[in-house]
Amino acid sequence: MKVDSKNPESIKEFNHKVAEFYWKGIQLMPTERGNSQNMLELHYILYKLHDLVPPAISRNAILPDCIALCSTLEEFMKLYNSCWDR
Repeated sequence: MKVDSKNPESIKEFNHKVAEFYWKGIQLMPTERGNSQNMLELHYILYKLHDLVPPAISRNAILPDCIALCSTLEEFMKLYNSCWDR
């Protein structure tokens, strides 16, 4: 997927795909280091690969891994953007 950083629709589609990837990754069997940290690092890498600034975790929201573990994919997709400061 090629992301056009000047096109809001392209960014929206990218965020949707990253959210789905993040949720699926959190659902995998945890490692000794923990899936949360692994998924945050992969999340960061995906943004950087497309020359986008990765969002910081919001201080006003529940951590995204906690939301992902406690929700269905559909629920998480609705809450994903609230996890980050944009």
